[in-house]
Amino acid sequence: MCRHEGSKPGNQKRDTQCQLYKILKAEVNGAKFFSKIDLKQAYHQLELHPDSRFITTFSTHEGLFRDIQNVLQQNLSDIRGVKNLVDGIIIHDIEGLSLVWGIEHFRMFLIGSEFDVITDHKALESIFNNPRSRPPARIERWMMRLQPFNFKVIYRKGSLNEADYLSRHQAVIEREQITSASAEEYVNYVTNCSVPKSMTLDEIKKETHNDPVLQKVKKCLEEGKWDENDLDLKPFRLCADELTYNASAGILLKNTRLVIPTALQERATKLGHIGHQGIEKTKSLLRENIWYLNMDKRVKEMVDKCIPCQSVARSR
Repeated sequence: MCRHEGSKPGNQKRDTQCQLYKILKAEVNGAKFFSKIDLKQAYHQLELHPDSRFITTFSTHEGLFRDIQNVLQQNLSDIRGVKNLVDGIIIHDIEGLSLVWGIEHFRMFLIGSEFDVITDHKALESIFNNPRSRPPARIERWMMRLQPFNFKVIYRKGSLNEADYLSRHQAVIEREQITSASAEEYVNYVTNCSVPKSMTLDEIKKETHNDPVLQKVKKCLEEGKWDENDLDLKPFRLCADELTYNASAGILLKNTRLVIPTALQERATKLGHIGHQGIEKTKSLLRENIWYLNMDKRVKEMVDKCIPCQSVARSR
């Protein structure tokens, strides 16, 4: 719908404003039965007077028409219990916001995993699945909030998409299964949150697979047996209680830190030294997310050879 910039204030006051959801909710409070009528292409039925066409115009192949919202409100105002709400911005926003709220509410369980979001609002499927979509600024901000998540929106009509499914169809699950699933979800969460910047999880997975020592560590963790005569395994055996193998991601964890394979240790150390903040600060930054043998020693050697760091140290 178009508006002419020269429209008069009196005409602007007659422009339709969408009802707020909370107002509609209050008005239908206590109702027990609901139904709806969808007037397909209803705006084709109301032709504008020629004197008004320059103010508000809806151009179709059948001619010029005006918005139907005001007419519906007037015709339905005397019918008890009947309300109309434009299925546009309000409903669209509510559906989108519910998607964002649901994902962020279960962030702990969803981060680091691929998952599907099933909705009965088809517009969300084309908006969130299409990186080239141009939604309103508000929805764009929601999409930016969901960037850490890897999900796909799937449309399913309401008759096949029952609301509150989990509480209505409870399944008997053993407590051990719940504990195991929660532990795996937590490991996935830690894994994705610990990946250093400018480095991908796929890179770490690939080099972990190619690292012979880490593969032996993985085997020992899976079998629960350590070769005490293997010198390569000794440092890992001493901290075996802190090590975890994430089978789905294909990487090792030491508590909440990623175990970096040999091929990526130099690169990870350089990432921590960006900004030339000295030995202790570099160690502190690296210890937040990663771990590998003799990491502190490597950091000291790198800083000692760093010309900018040494020039600053001498000036002090």
